[in-house]
Amino acid sequence: MIVITVEGRPIPQNAPKVRIIWKAARAPRAGFLTAIWNASGMKLPMPLTYPANIKKIEPWKQKIQIAAKRALEDYGADRWDPAAPMAVGMSFYLRCSKKPRHPKYRLERPDLENLWTPIANALQGIIYDDDSQIVEILGGSGKYNAQEDGKERAIVTISNQVRWDAAGE
Repeated sequence: MIVITVEGRPIPQNAPKVRIIWKAARAPRAGFLTAIWNASGMKLPMPLTYPANIKKIEPWKQKIQIAAKRALEDYGADRWDPAAPMAVGMSFYLRCSKKPRHPKYRLERPDLENLWTPIANALQGIIYDDDSQIVEILGGSGKYNAQEDGKERAIVTISNQVRWDAAGE
């Protein structure tokens, strides 16, 4: 089992945003963008989408990759099989804002799945070959209050000893 601790505020990867300022043609069913034209009528390539906070995500992913390489080295890279099915657990320690969205339950942003995404993507090619190898989520995944020690961080636990039946039985 590999345990990776990444110090610093976990950065969520928000949904991609696309802003189109040209007239857009729509397919017969509403909501399907087929092409974009500029003001002079020239057809343009479809825009690329990217997370709105891309400038914050890339340094966070680099920190994750550095911590993952160090953890893999400590574990023993020769003992680890990056092609095996994986079980992953992630815990995020964040400082709570003074005014949470829901005071009774202290629910606030970022969403847990948005915190998972950059870590799962950053570990590709280091800990596992592809994030589709994550077949089990370990208990203990969640957001916690970092007020006690004041350290914001993410702790990732990865095991390639999972209860996995390739036949699906």
